[in-house]
Amino acid sequence: MDGTLGEMKPARNNTTLVQYGIQNERSDIRAHVSVVHRCIYVFQTQDAIALLEKHREELKKRPAYQQGVKGPTAIGYLMPYYFILPYIRVITLPAHWGWDTFSRELDTTEKGKRAVQCVQWAIENGHFPLWIRNAKEAEAKDIQIQGVDIIVHCHKRIQVKCDYSAGPKPEGTGNLFFQVEECNPLAKH
Repeated sequence: MDGTLGEMKPARNNTTLVQYGIQNERSDIRAHVSVVHRCIYVFQTQDAIALLEKHREELKKRPAYQQGVKGPTAIGYLMPYYFILPYIRVITLPAHWGWDTFSRELDTTEKGKRAVQCVQWAIENGHFPLWIRNAKEAEAKDIQIQGVDIIVHCHKRIQVKCDYSAGPKPEGTGNLFFQVEECNPLAKH
């Protein structure tokens, strides 16, 4: 890797790491599900990328692994929680949500599915923040008379990550993991 944040797609069915991660995804919002803290860290992708660019030289790079694969299947930067804290919305979900369905022994795909279910639950139950740039006052008098003052149009793309131990110490690692390289030897998504 040359140190730049590139524009490649992940390799499948091999163990060659290519540049693929936060720097070239098309999301507007990222949601990192922290199982140890039983919460979701939500922030705008553009803020995370700006922080990554600003602090890249001082951040630690770490590998990530999948069960049954020899060698790393991802490389990412450890973004200190306190760096991104000003940009984060922390969503704490109740114990009954299903936290007990997670375990470290689950494969990456299963952890990812559970993380997506967690975020879907938060969205559907009104706990998930959405940054809206298109909220306009209802101009038509007949609409205002019907009790509508603001109309919101929202089309947001959300990237969900199971960042199992993300968040402050001592329960968490003190970081969030921002992947920048990946390979996909097991062809899992």
